[in-house]
Amino acid sequence: MTVTFDQVREMVDRLAPGDRRRLATYLAQTTAAVRDTAEPAEAFRQRNLQAWQKLLEFHATLTADYPQTDVAAQLDRDRQERDALLRGAGES
Repeated sequence: MTVTFDQVREMVDRLAPGDRRRLATYLAQTTAAVRDTAEPAEAFRQRNLQAWQKLLEFHATLTADYPQTDVAAQLDRDRQERDALLRGAGES
């Protein structure tokens, strides 16, 4: 499964402020580590794969905590609920 930048950004938007700070700190540290080292390409690739694996695990945790809803289905449910409320108010 490939995760896009937009999907990651969307998940980050759902994080609590404390978790956002933790993620920002983690990214700053890993970015600085990449920038400050002159490691061989294969070592960098392996570390990069490990970082992506951690991110995918984080994504799986978020998805479990915040299930995606089908927007069209949610709109339909909201519309039906509103219509029922309006019909009930009109009968009074």
